[in-house]
Amino acid sequence: MALHSDGVDFVAKQGPGRWVGATIILSLALLSACSTTETLMPLGAAPSAAPKVRAEALVGRWGLASYHRDTDRERTLKEARAQCSNAYVIKEGSQGGVIMTMADETEPTEVQVKVSADGRTFIGRPGVAGEISDMEVASFDGTVLTIEYLDPDVTARYGTMVYVRCDAAAGKAAPAKPKQRPAT
Repeated sequence: MALHSDGVDFVAKQGPGRWVGATIILSLALLSACSTTETLMPLGAAPSAAPKVRAEALVGRWGLASYHRDTDRERTLKEARAQCSNAYVIKEGSQGGVIMTMADETEPTEVQVKVSADGRTFIGRPGVAGEISDMEVASFDGTVLTIEYLDPDVTARYGTMVYVRCDAAAGKAAPAKPKQRPAT
């Protein structure tokens, strides 16, 4: 209990209504602080799920293409399969990641598969999952990998990237005709 300077109970002089209002305001402030604490947590803090894709599953030869409109996805998958004759190669990294070329860079670098606290999977430089330079794994089924850049400027230029595993694409293609030997 707070006492007024003349020794009389402060609550008695001010009335209980003022304390009820102050209690409500304080409670609302505390509740809003609780609800924003979760949204302020960084994406990479305490992953709660396994990544959708393991780094070693990315190693190999891939046909690569991209699209800007979802209606172009099927056509883009066919284009990616056709790129297997000039495959994009993802190599195993020395630090548990994979060697890939990041957007707007000319030299490949080792990147990591990272998981955010909400279970989303990203590919990017070591650090917190969900950094602006990361790529988010939209889907992966072992033969088709779809990624989306987090940076809106990069997305505007490159669109959604589709990687099709060349070994899988070759298995679906028509067998090559055997070469005929010249008659002797």
